[in-house]
Amino acid sequence: MDILITAPPKPTISKIDSQQVEFGETKRIQINAYSKAPDATLTYLVNQQDSSLGTATMPSTQQIVYQAKQKAGTDLVTLVVKDTHNKVQSTLTFKVQMSAPKPDLVAISAFESDNKTIRGRIISPAHASANNRDTFTYKIGQNHTISKTFNDVDDYAFVLNDDGTFTFTSHLNYLGEVKVPVVVTSSTGQNETIEASFATEIKQAAFNDPEAHNQWHIHNTGQTNGASKGGKPGHDINIGLLHRQGVTGQGVEVAVLDSSTYIDHKDLSENIARTNSYDFENQDDDPSPSLDKGSTHGTKVTGIIGAVANNHEGGHGVAPGVMLNIFQRPSNLTSKSFKNMIENWLTKVQILNQSFGNPSMNTRKTDREPLIDLFKSTHSYNNGRGLFFVKSAGNAFKQDRQLQKNKSSTSAYLPARNSNSTQKNYLFENTVVAAVTADANQPHAPYSSSGANVFISAPGG
Repeated sequence: MDILITAPPKPTISKIDSQQVEFGETKRIQINAYSKAPDATLTYLVNQQDSSLGTATMPSTQQIVYQAKQKAGTDLVTLVVKDTHNKVQSTLTFKVQMSAPKPDLVAISAFESDNKTIRGRIISPAHASANNRDTFTYKIGQNHTISKTFNDVDDYAFVLNDDGTFTFTSHLNYLGEVKVPVVVTSSTGQNETIEASFATEIKQAAFNDPEAHNQWHIHNTGQTNGASKGGKPGHDINIGLLHRQGVTGQGVEVAVLDSSTYIDHKDLSENIARTNSYDFENQDDDPSPSLDKGSTHGTKVTGIIGAVANNHEGGHGVAPGVMLNIFQRPSNLTSKSFKNMIENWLTKVQILNQSFGNPSMNTRKTDREPLIDLFKSTHSYNNGRGLFFVKSAGNAFKQDRQLQKNKSSTSAYLPARNSNSTQKNYLFENTVVAAVTADANQPHAPYSSSGANVFISAPGG
């Protein structure tokens, strides 16, 4: 009789698919194994000989625990299952990868608030793009100093915690944008310095005027505006933040003494004080130019000062909230007519803008006392705050060296295009302004008159 003796069946391990594991993650894999041999007892063994990116253990029967300790690659772990008679093995594949940033972790270093306090959290670009299990600490850069504008008191307070959370508090009304260097260090020892910026008391969004991007004097981005080259970015009057803080000149009355002005211009009319505007040339209450003249200087000057903002038209003024009192300058502006205008039209105006140059000055006519008295009489205006006179230096730089002299020996003239040579300009009461260009390396506008009396330089041309 033949006796057939068969070997006991080998244990069976259910197929385990390749596993995706993020760096630093611990993953638990359930093992399904069985044996058809009677009374078989299974034992399990993990072989880490081929494992280089992590560790694998079996703290309990039928479960592998794998922890990825390196950042990227493919790891192989061998699982051995034995019973009393046989053993079988299976290779498990773990693909270790860098984890994606958390969905809500976005790099952020610019902060705004509608009041004087900002609370938030700085997140550097490196932090936002790093593995979730990397840690980062934040410190204020060593070169950071806080300015003291008034009474030796810090302009602001800034408290930064290690995790990037902070409290920023302004101590001033309408504090400008503050930039603070922040050093960010990762748990791997790498570091970078970022610049965090803070803006307080933000009341409104940027203006929507379609041509505002071309107004280099307000925000110089290096735009060319049709020129052969652009200016230097940042070389401007730095007023954009004040506009967003709601400081637009609202409640201020500005008088513009210039050539005729289109007061019905769709980007000006809303800001025109029609009941206090006058044409001193034609002696009527409409300072607009006649159709056959086409003078645009007064309109341009008025627009630069106070063109309406947020009306989807053109650009906007430096002070788009002011009321504009428009006065067409007479062709012969005498001391008498100037005095009449001030005393009868400007008692409730805070600023008088005079964007015109100088005639040649006759040295025989230097009686300045009446003009000084006129300026002093305005000190009581506006509840004692007075009237601020702004005067253009003029556009005659190239004529500064000319000596004008007529045939009469009694009427000698100085090279009087120099901006400080006329009475109105050399008196301190007139704040004289010269023009600068968009080029910070060559700022003097080639046409702008020079002189010792020039107190302020501002964009022009």
